[in-house]
Order: sequence, then C-alpha cells, then structure tokens
Amino acid sequence: MIPALVPGVVPRSQVVLAALPVLADESVVPDPVTDLWLLAAARLDGSGRFRARALLQALDWVPGQRLKLRQAPTILFVHADPVGAGMVTTRGLLALPVATRRWLGVEVGAMVVAVAVPTRGLMVVAAPDRLISLLLEGSGVGDVC
Repeated sequence: MIPALVPGVVPRSQVVLAALPVLADESVVPDPVTDLWLLAAARLDGSGRFRARALLQALDWVPGQRLKLRQAPTILFVHADPVGAGMVTTRGLLALPVATRRWLGVEVGAMVVAVAVPTRGLMVVAAPDRLISLLLEGSGVGDVC
C-alpha cells in the first residue's frame, strides 16, 4: 500500500494584524487663514492618474518625487516622503491606487479636486461632491437647496 501523502504539522507563525490607515494629525491640517491654497480639478485617466502641473510646481515636486498618501474620512492627504509608496510619474502625473480611489469614491474617468498648500508641502485630493459637502458642513450652512 502507498502511505498517505499528508504533510506533517507545520507550526503556524504568530498572526500579524495589518495597521489601520494613518489619519492626518493636526500638524498637517491646513489653516485657511494663514496658508495659501491653490486649487485644480482634473479627470482620472484609464490608470487612475491625474495631472496637476501648477500644483506640482508650487509644491516643488518633480518627476520621481516619492509621496506618502494618507487617507482621512473623505479626503486624501499627499506629502513628500523619501520612502513613500506613491510617486510623481516621469510625465508629471499623480497616480491614485485602486484602494485609494475606492476610499475616495471615484472611478476611472471621474473628476477629482486637488488643493495644494505649499507652505505645508501638502496636497489634498477629494471627489468634488465630498469636498463640497465637507465645506458646507464646516461653514454651518447645511442644506442650501
């Protein structure tokens, strides 16, 4: 007879839990009174990339610049980080990974709004409807229609 081909018991390694997304801390949240804000709107291409050349120039981000993407409840914070997973492409585009696009509620071909805050070295990216909702909530206006 042929003995059973069942491997022996392999000890399992300890389960490592994945870290939760890091939310923006207070030090990177722009101050609307003292910080200069630059705004751009762009459409995501077929790979989830968008162009915001004027914002990149204001932030001094060049092709190859490594970026860290940090998700907050309805927006994405982007800042330069030498070990960041994101990068400005050689064509000067910013790519939003699939998971980030889902988090923001945008699909390929959708519009995004990007706001640069050069004094903080920061870019904020959001879907237009979510950004408008956020602005209305902060203004206390509520439902205007």
